[in-house]
Amino acid sequence: MELVCPKDGPIKTEADFKGHTLGVWFFGNEYPFYAWMNKLGLKTDGGKDGVTVLKQSFDVQPLIQKQADCISVMTYNEYWQLIDAGYKPEQLTVFNYSA
Repeated sequence: MELVCPKDGPIKTEADFKGHTLGVWFFGNEYPFYAWMNKLGLKTDGGKDGVTVLKQSFDVQPLIQKQADCISVMTYNEYWQLIDAGYKPEQLTVFNYSA
């Protein structure tokens, strides 16, 4: 599982997550994300000192529609949906949080 952000957006590193909205899958997929945020010391209930979690469908619309600053992707699915939507790999910052 990965979190992908456009390089022209506000998030360049994990330190930039504070105060931003991140798209996350639920149905059990949220637990690795929450563990990652806990490891980074970030709250997930919104606010300037944490992140706002947007419940994401299994597509890339929250990023395309600017509802989220970053979204969850799998390398075999949503990542390629972003490429099909016009993003180039060099335009994306990728954080692998399941490694």
